[in-house]
Amino acid sequence: MKPSAAAHALEVLPASPAVDDDLEAANLVFHEPRAVDSLPFRLTGEEFRLPYGPAVRKVISTPNAATADGWIHGLVVADLLTESGVSLSPEDRRDLAALPILPFSPPQARRAAAHVRRRFLLERKFELANAQRKDPNDSRLLVQDREILDELEVIRAFLDDPSGAGAPHARIASVIFTGARLRDLADREPIQPVSPGIPPKGHFTLEVGPSFVGKTAKNLHVAMARAAGVAPWDGAPAFEQGRTLVISPDEPVEQIARQIRRLAWNHPGGRMFDYFASIAVLGLDSTIPMDALAGLRFHEAGFALIDELLTGGGFDALVIDAYADMLPSGESEQENETASRIGGALEALAVKHSIPITLIHHVGKLGGQSSADVDVRDLGRGASALAAKARTIFTFEEVADFPSHRRIRTRTNLTRGPAPLDLLVSDRDTAGTSIDFFRPVDPATAWPIADVFPDVPSEWISTSELARRLSGQEAGKPSGQAVTMAGTVRGIWLGAGLIEVRKGEKRSTELRRIR
Repeated sequence: MKPSAAAHALEVLPASPAVDDDLEAANLVFHEPRAVDSLPFRLTGEEFRLPYGPAVRKVISTPNAATADGWIHGLVVADLLTESGVSLSPEDRRDLAALPILPFSPPQARRAAAHVRRRFLLERKFELANAQRKDPNDSRLLVQDREILDELEVIRAFLDDPSGAGAPHARIASVIFTGARLRDLADREPIQPVSPGIPPKGHFTLEVGPSFVGKTAKNLHVAMARAAGVAPWDGAPAFEQGRTLVISPDEPVEQIARQIRRLAWNHPGGRMFDYFASIAVLGLDSTIPMDALAGLRFHEAGFALIDELLTGGGFDALVIDAYADMLPSGESEQENETASRIGGALEALAVKHSIPITLIHHVGKLGGQSSADVDVRDLGRGASALAAKARTIFTFEEVADFPSHRRIRTRTNLTRGPAPLDLLVSDRDTAGTSIDFFRPVDPATAWPIADVFPDVPSEWISTSELARRLSGQEAGKPSGQAVTMAGTVRGIWLGAGLIEVRKGEKRSTELRRIR
């Protein structure tokens, strides 16, 4: 018997009316699964009853095994026949594999799908009843158990379309969490506290900041720390070594490569470490066609491509720079529907691949305000739905009167939000010209007292004058940020015995260096 010829005669026998009546999925009555232990097939006039197992469920329930029009792939048929006890030689399997699809008529596919659906519901009902120590034949007892009924309603809602073999019944049912299965999730290892600037694993993070403040450089610095398996700065957790994919469709890759080389000079991982081996970049270059990245946008095909890259690339993190550059043609940053769709898709990818995904975004119009005066959730340009979909939002912004500083503020619904973090990104004499490193601002060392008071003992100055000297301001009223920093530095110097203080005119605090 040649399987290639026999397979064309493969058909599913309709379930008997009695079985259909017993397994009617529209009610919650239990019946013993006697006549549904196997799925009947007929092959060249000989009937086979295939036991319920992975192969049967695959052919009925998996889109890759059978199409919505009722066609089955050849190798799936071979698996079915082998499971049913039909002996197939290697040559037979090759014959079946050579056939791209084999006929399995839509009416038969619908009957088979309905049959498996009812079988699944029945099995699940028995599982729930046994778990609750209830009599599965006493529906009145089950009616009193809201948890069981709720799950059955969820199952029924998911599996309510037995219209063809393409319905992914088993796959959908496998993702339903309720009862003990849901309760077990609460016992998993708790999520680690979110650290400023470090995107949490398995979630979508939105990073927002003005143009030209160093958002890309900061994310490259973090990717380099992941590559070397070190903490990106003092006080942050150390990474396990891993690879990062950077998608930057509108920025030259050459510029990113030069940034990595420059940042390596002061990086905690050491300037000799090969960061390039653990960072992959998708971006523009003169060596690739101009339209090579045209399909890499936030639409269905683009997300499928990103999914494929993450599946086969062995990446441990993804950075996308930036939101506006990834929008499909004709779509706007102002559209909440677009933002919600994109944010949801990014979170789904992060959860699926269990990696952090960071999307860089620009701030909107601030109306004369400083970004520091705007809530983190309201900073992003355009639709607010993008921030609403993110599990964590970071800012990366300048600090008023301190051009060599950058501040990270955090909002998250994963853990308790951390305090703002100020980072020093360059020496004060090069402030505003480059970003060379990322180091937490330590007021005790950031301003040596000799830079402020060259003489000992020094003249008396007010706290406002100290604020002007720390921020490099020659005249005028210092900002509140500078005054706050001056108060912090004054307290450190006083505690170290370097200065003395007194009350000056109008009860202001004055200080001078004494050693």
